[in-house]
Amino acid sequence: MASDIYEELFERMKAGRDALADKYPWFTHDTALGQLQGIRKEGLLPHAVSSCPSEVINWFGEPGRQIVCLHPVGAALRPHSSKYGRLIRLAVSGADLPDRVGLDWSYDWNLARCIRKDSPDKSCNDILLDVARRRGSVAAYDGILASKLRIWREGLPHDPAHWPKLDEITDAEAKTF
Repeated sequence: MASDIYEELFERMKAGRDALADKYPWFTHDTALGQLQGIRKEGLLPHAVSSCPSEVINWFGEPGRQIVCLHPVGAALRPHSSKYGRLIRLAVSGADLPDRVGLDWSYDWNLARCIRKDSPDKSCNDILLDVARRRGSVAAYDGILASKLRIWREGLPHDPAHWPKLDEITDAEAKTF
């Protein structure tokens, strides 16, 4: 076992991704409507976020600063998007998550270490799931293909299972909020 919860989560990232996908069938990402054309062409790409923890830089190098924040549908909280203006909501199924998914360090990095201290026998995947449930956000270190994305369309329920694929609707049909 790794000496630190973060090192352990990095070493077992694929297993953590699989645990998240088993627990949560859908993950959403809110972004500005103005980003939609680029996402249609390139997919949902990681972007640089400031204040990256040293553990992330030590493990991934500078590319670790770039993440896509995803909300596990059904988590206790739903953090607000870092984007402003008219927003859209995209979704990806748990089965289509990239392999490198872990804690969202841009939101609450220290919670995993606190849980490990309070519950030293808890597995790293259980800690990852607990943080995801409590904070409502995980980080993907790789992009998501546009063909794997769904988009919330006006008039449809909140459940991404009912949403069309990104290429099935126009920008004007996307639900904005």
